[in-house]
Amino acid sequence: MGKKRRRRPRAGEAAGSSRQARVESRRDPAPRECAGMLRRAAGWAVDWGLAAGLVSLFYFCAGVFYLDPATEQQGNLMLVCAVATLGLLTVWLPLRAGGRTLGAIVAGIAIENRDGTARRAGQLFVRECVLRVAAGPALAVFSLIEYVAVGLIVERDPSRELLVDRLLKTRVVRVSRPAAPLEERNDHV
Repeated sequence: MGKKRRRRPRAGEAAGSSRQARVESRRDPAPRECAGMLRRAAGWAVDWGLAAGLVSLFYFCAGVFYLDPATEQQGNLMLVCAVATLGLLTVWLPLRAGGRTLGAIVAGIAIENRDGTARRAGQLFVRECVLRVAAGPALAVFSLIEYVAVGLIVERDPSRELLVDRLLKTRVVRVSRPAAPLEERNDHV
């Protein structure tokens, strides 16, 4: 048979740069608009409320099971379920949803790296599990004070990045919903 033909690089594309091409394909073609504080607060409230509510439910059930020594193993199981639920909500689901938590999806925002790539599991764990859930209310109060004092009064920029975003090298952007394909629309002519 004949030789296999290699694809020639397109204009502006370096030969043999497959890793660079993959990173470039994940980046947005145009910079997206920075998300406002209300959208951030809405996403945080949904995430924190859901995670704290479910973990509290499991913790309450564990306390009930610990009342009777015969059901102590079920109490331990409830605590394991609380940790597993927290991991699912803050790391596993966002990994499957392109780095977006349930609160971010509801609020119409995305948290991504500065270069436009999706966040990795370690970044998700630090931001979503440790900072947002474990230190949630304290971080929310600190972010609000920083936003008002520095963002609105000193810099007069309501769309500035928060200190948390700068430390974690991420950005919070608005996500526009794509239009539904013609087949899925309900307007019949």
